[in-house]
Amino acid sequence: MIVVSDTSPLSALLAIEQAELLLKLFDRVLVPPKVEEELLQHHDKLPEFLEVVSATNQQALKELRMEIDAAEAEAIVLAKEQNADFLLIDERLGTSVALRQGQPTMGMVGVLIRAKDCGHIPSLREQLDLLEEKTSFYLSFAFRKRVLKKVDE
Repeated sequence: MIVVSDTSPLSALLAIEQAELLLKLFDRVLVPPKVEEELLQHHDKLPEFLEVVSATNQQALKELRMEIDAAEAEAIVLAKEQNADFLLIDERLGTSVALRQGQPTMGMVGVLIRAKDCGHIPSLREQLDLLEEKTSFYLSFAFRKRVLKKVDE
């Protein structure tokens, strides 16, 4: 299974020291150069398993940059070009654009739910607490309650 990541899900995983979950859940994890650049602004080192790959469809990039930021545009185009199973993205507008392009998406919470379901983390609640403590990640009380109920926590 191949995923392409936008900046925020990967940055959040790095902040809570859980980036390795991606390697456990997916065969390949790709990021475009702009995502790598943004990640390196906040993190000293990136996981070796990340593959930095450039999107090639310049016309698609140009069109998407009129709606969303460069990193999101590169991630969406790369995901389409690589036939990625998922684009990891949390931003609402970027997610909407990706879905409109026919690209399946998964957010940070989706990654953690999958990790919990596969037995890679013992507690989703603990990871959500860490996210809120160490990052600007925010979940409404109602959404958090729904998610935790989904994994029987």
